[in-house]
Amino acid sequence: MMMDKLKKAGRCGIGEAVKRLRPKNPSISISKIRYLEDEGLLSVARTKGGYRQFSENDLARLEEILRLQRDYFLPLQVIKKKMVDWTPNQEKDPDRLKGELSKDAANAGQEAPVQPIELEEALKRVGLKMDDVKSLANYSLLNIDETVDGKALSPVNYQIIKVYRALKGFGIEARHLRIYENFSNKEINLVRQILAPHLRHNSKKKREQSKKELNKLVGLTDKLQQLLRERAIEQLKLN
Repeated sequence: MMMDKLKKAGRCGIGEAVKRLRPKNPSISISKIRYLEDEGLLSVARTKGGYRQFSENDLARLEEILRLQRDYFLPLQVIKKKMVDWTPNQEKDPDRLKGELSKDAANAGQEAPVQPIELEEALKRVGLKMDDVKSLANYSLLNIDETVDGKALSPVNYQIIKVYRALKGFGIEARHLRIYENFSNKEINLVRQILAPHLRHNSKKKREQSKKELNKLVGLTDKLQQLLRERAIEQLKLN
């Protein structure tokens, strides 16, 4: 009955949305759509009974989000920014769009500062204590640089403590995160085995090509991790 009403209104439910999007997006699922909605990338109208009502514009927006994930391996925070002013049937020069997205992918997660920041200043900005930094360093999750002005964090390490500050809100401690450092090392060892000889090639052209292959390879492994997480979340909700 509810599905019939939605069809008459030119809308569809979440199950029908998955069915329509699946031909181009095999990994799409109800839980993934719910996740994207929870992350603020979608805002779908609902009936009084709480059923989602996907309009054609909603489906087009969702398809664009999935395309940006699938074709450009962009993290959700970047996609969310790209979709702020998005409208259905939006036209852009393909080459320009590709350039914009490549730049976004390269800069994803790189907020100010862009230069090393003094450790005490970093802790003040983020709201962590020195004991937190020591714990991260002890578990090889953080590198602290020694400079002429004292201890400092590189931009990447600054981002690490920002993420850790958010994770602490869930009761997660540094010791719980060692698995990610271990996995990262294993992933880099795999990449090294595949591409390291080419990165040291005498030909500058070959080295540049290898760098492109490196970015592509890392993008693919990131995508695989994302899909495996989504599968695990889907199984968790089903159980």
